[in-house]
Amino acid sequence: MSQDKPRQNRTLPAKKIGRELAGKTTHELAGNPAVPSLPLPLPTPPTPPPPPPPPAPPTPPSPANPAKPRVSKSHPDYWASRLYHESGNHADGTRHAVPEYSVRIHYKGRRERFALHTANKALAAAKARDIHASLCAAGWQPTLAKYKPPMTQKTLFPTIGEYLRAARAVSNIAPGTFNIYAAKLRTLVAGVLGITPRKITKPVINPATGLPQRNRKTGEPRTRLVDPRFDVHGDKGSQWRDKLDAIRLDAITPEKVQKWLVSRLSEHTASPAKLASTRITLNSHVRNAASLFTPRIIRHLSGTIALPNPPPFDGVEKPSAPVRRYESRISPQILNAKAELELRDAQGDTPDAQARRECYTIYLLALFCGLRRDEIDTLAWNQVDLARGLVYIETNEFTTAKTATSEQSVRIAPDITAHLKAKFARRTGLFVIESPVAPKPEAATYHHYRCTRLFKRLVAWLRANGGVQARNPLHTLRKEFGSHIARHHGIQAASEALRHGDIRLTFNYYVSPVEKPTFSPAMLSMQPSPPAPLGNPESPANGLSLRFQAPSRPWE
Repeated sequence: MSQDKPRQNRTLPAKKIGRELAGKTTHELAGNPAVPSLPLPLPTPPTPPPPPPPPAPPTPPSPANPAKPRVSKSHPDYWASRLYHESGNHADGTRHAVPEYSVRIHYKGRRERFALHTANKALAAAKARDIHASLCAAGWQPTLAKYKPPMTQKTLFPTIGEYLRAARAVSNIAPGTFNIYAAKLRTLVAGVLGITPRKITKPVINPATGLPQRNRKTGEPRTRLVDPRFDVHGDKGSQWRDKLDAIRLDAITPEKVQKWLVSRLSEHTASPAKLASTRITLNSHVRNAASLFTPRIIRHLSGTIALPNPPPFDGVEKPSAPVRRYESRISPQILNAKAELELRDAQGDTPDAQARRECYTIYLLALFCGLRRDEIDTLAWNQVDLARGLVYIETNEFTTAKTATSEQSVRIAPDITAHLKAKFARRTGLFVIESPVAPKPEAATYHHYRCTRLFKRLVAWLRANGGVQARNPLHTLRKEFGSHIARHHGIQAASEALRHGDIRLTFNYYVSPVEKPTFSPAMLSMQPSPPAPLGNPESPANGLSLRFQAPSRPWE
């Protein structure tokens, strides 16, 4: 039996060792004699950092190299070095820089660019400083709203409606007055472009019940033709306004407006009365429509609305409207006697009698106090001083005074004060004139009256019994008040009593002329006496005597 040879340690090649070690765990490799025990490399100690270089000696300040102290963000010099010019490309591809400065500011994780709108570097730096100070004080939203407002798109070819909406937003014209001006503009646009409204049929509504009226014989609903221009609250009126508001503003030129005015006047040359009335109407339309294109309004719209050049009414010659002075054609004595008999002395508590007595109070306030319709409608008892005999016209929670000069006190006569005292004793509401209709102070775009039914009834009575045939009989009573004051106390007293801001308005429209001198054949019988000597004190400077003598009568 052969004896076993002792096992010799053999060193395997590196490739073979690698194949045998593949997939082996650390524990398996520890007992494998084929793996040579190789010495592990020792860790290399870290290299110490080099010593810092010695600091450079400070450069002494000199005129050529002055010392620049560090400034804070609250100083304009801090932002002067951070300004830059925005650049862009022309249509031909060339690069250009905007002369105005801009700046980028970072604050609390947000970065924005601000255009400074100036080519002056000092002013731009100061404005950048102000923007940063606003950010620190108020934050991003208020600062962006002030220094970087959103861009507004300019309307290049505005329509009538777009211009009216833009003008309403920037003008200080009263809403009711603005609506009147807008209606006159639409009427003028329709006339210039030859757009004729088509009348519509609407039912007749009973004002007492609010129900449609019916024919007594046939029972059919009563209807009437209505011009859509005057259908303010109806659908047809809204459609008519929308149709005109869609027309472009540049379709109305001064040449077209002028030709339309001349053609309208030429239609009534055969009737002088109609021609004079047409002149007044056209003058009113042009004046009111042109009031929407004043420089005060246009300068606020230059950034949002591109107006046609020239404006629609530039150089338009308005038809001359004659000034019609008020001529009194009624007798206040006869009118007052009828009012006392038919209105004041109405007996009973029926609705008709109560309405007559309320109409009499309106009549007194209009004729003997000179109050306007709106002032009568909203006159409250707290505006009447019965002890002193005064009525205070002022802006209150129900209405606004017409003008600043209208807010004054009006003195009332003792007999009118006595009438108001008796009415105050049996009052049932807040207002002097009682009506079941509530006031609407929020109705700013139109005139709302509590006493519309009473006003209509009094107007009908004035036309039938007082001979007042004017277009606005209630306002004629105010003119009679002014004429009486001017006749007995002078034009200045009448202007103050009517609370006018200009005495010319009183003279032209509210005061009837005084009695004018006359000339008759009877005056021809009065001959002047022979000239007296110049030394005679009774002789005037021109040598004629003021004494008259009867002519000789040789036939007697």
